[in-house]
Amino acid sequence: MCCYVFCICLSNKTKRIFVVASETSKMSKAAILAKKRRQEMLATKGAQLNREKWDEMARQMKRFESHLEQFAHAHKSSIQNDPAFRAQFHRMCATLGVDPLTSRKGMWAQLLGVGDYYYELAVRAIEVCVATRPLNGGVISLSELVRHLQRRRSRDVVSEDDVERAVGKLDVLGGGYSVVATGRGKIVTSVPIELSLDHTRILDICGTKGYTTITEIRRDAGWPESRARKAVKFLLESEIAWVDEQTRGEPAFWILGLMNNQ
Repeated sequence: MCCYVFCICLSNKTKRIFVVASETSKMSKAAILAKKRRQEMLATKGAQLNREKWDEMARQMKRFESHLEQFAHAHKSSIQNDPAFRAQFHRMCATLGVDPLTSRKGMWAQLLGVGDYYYELAVRAIEVCVATRPLNGGVISLSELVRHLQRRRSRDVVSEDDVERAVGKLDVLGGGYSVVATGRGKIVTSVPIELSLDHTRILDICGTKGYTTITEIRRDAGWPESRARKAVKFLLESEIAWVDEQTRGEPAFWILGLMNNQ
């Protein structure tokens, strides 16, 4: 108000300039408010479109699950008895975010019986791992574990995919059960320790022959001797590896669970 009176005292020209400036200020405020309203409208519309999008996706997932259930009904026998077909079915389920093994009391377990199959397979895998641990230190090749399980379940065809899925459900037990991929295959560990990349690299170097030496580790991995010995020491202390000092050359370090791993 003081500024307005001051301008009147100066001249009519100054008064006109002030009035124009005042009107311009009012227009700017109106533009800002209009812009704000447009932004709020756009935000509301965007939220509505997002809700509609998610609702449509939820409806599509329901349709997909319904079709998947119909497919499972039609091919129940193949899913139960054909390991290759069963693996393909699991991969198809994974694309839809469906896990038939989540609960043995769930719809998929009742529909296909796969829940009971994998839980029983997991129990048998534990039995084999515990029985062979004094020999292999808790490390066994996936292929060797499959052979053990196949002998115990002669009426069924057991695949590596089946065993890997069954072992994967044992994580909740906290006993160190896991499947580890190496360059020459997969191994199953059943010891409550975490293998580093150095340890799995040594297992890879051992390969199907089941043993290695410091010289071979240094050559194949490109490590200094101190790094190779540190990794081997951990495997020895964890009783995963065994040392043979009666060789003609340098000591050999054996991973018995990897012998004849194909």
